[in-house]
Amino acid sequence: MEYKGVEYTVVQMAGGAGWKWEVRFDDGKNKSGVTPESRELAIKLAEYEIDRVVKDRK
Repeated sequence: MEYKGVEYTVVQMAGGAGWKWEVRFDDGKNKSGVTPESRELAIKLAEYEIDRVVKDRK
């Protein structure tokens, strides 16, 4: 998926144990996390991280 020009993925963990999100920034750095909640929350967390990093770079 893409948000504000930054690629990220959200995948369900094995056995339905939760959702993993990963953001890949253009500078080669990655940020990831896991939530046991829902896919929607994982998407929000990934997009929040993108917003935070994009804001800090301005």
